[in-house]
Amino acid sequence: MHAETSIFLRQLLAAADTRTIVNMTPVCERLVTDVSGLLAFGHALKTQVKDDNRFLPRAMMGRLTLANVFVAWPSLSKIGLPKLVIWWNKAKFDAFRALLMRIIGTRVALPRDAKYDFYSIASTEVGKDREHSPTSENTRELWGEATFLVPAGGMTTSGLLTAVLFYLSSHPAVYERLALEIRRAFPNGKAIQRGSLLTSCTYLRAVIDEALRHSVPTTSMPWREEEDSSASTGEPFAVDGHIIPRGTMVVVNTYCIMHNPE
Repeated sequence: MHAETSIFLRQLLAAADTRTIVNMTPVCERLVTDVSGLLAFGHALKTQVKDDNRFLPRAMMGRLTLANVFVAWPSLSKIGLPKLVIWWNKAKFDAFRALLMRIIGTRVALPRDAKYDFYSIASTEVGKDREHSPTSENTRELWGEATFLVPAGGMTTSGLLTAVLFYLSSHPAVYERLALEIRRAFPNGKAIQRGSLLTSCTYLRAVIDEALRHSVPTTSMPWREEEDSSASTGEPFAVDGHIIPRGTMVVVNTYCIMHNPE
């Protein structure tokens, strides 16, 4: 992860030296995609330095966009729209799936504890009673987790990082105060890591929280429905103090939640 961050910073420094304007969206997407690949399956995607896998962030964004549309408007599935969209983007989806399958295949071929990553932890839980890697059936479960973990971890983080940098560039006073706090807490860039010193940077946390509030990195629709246990006991289905009629599902977009004054 430190190597990927160093590449990211060197590229920004090179752009600053030549006074080159940088579109931070793809740059941040590549950084967190590389980090997500390492955390999930210990695989170096190298999207920051090579073109081979640079289609991945956009492909992941396409899948997330499609999923969010159908989650927000489930009735669209009744008119066959999902099949049409999948057919229209078949090449991208196939390339995305092939890459993830190759990553999983490469990782499964290694010993379970060869790398400390998501696969190592998940496969240990799945196959506690086995000496070797999980069965093909359990590997398919990990494939499902991969299609969620890499996009979820990558796209949300890159959205936040891009937003933070955008707002800092627009508010010099905030940038100066944040830079001063960080430079006082750490003697140099290499010393920045998780721990009490990073936790002590309260203004940094405030900047991140405010960026999250202004630019929510996900527009998912978290539907809520009554639990069977509540229905069987006769307890009312209440959401934020409101009694909801039985059989009714409730959803509030995350953007609205983050912009609620309360």
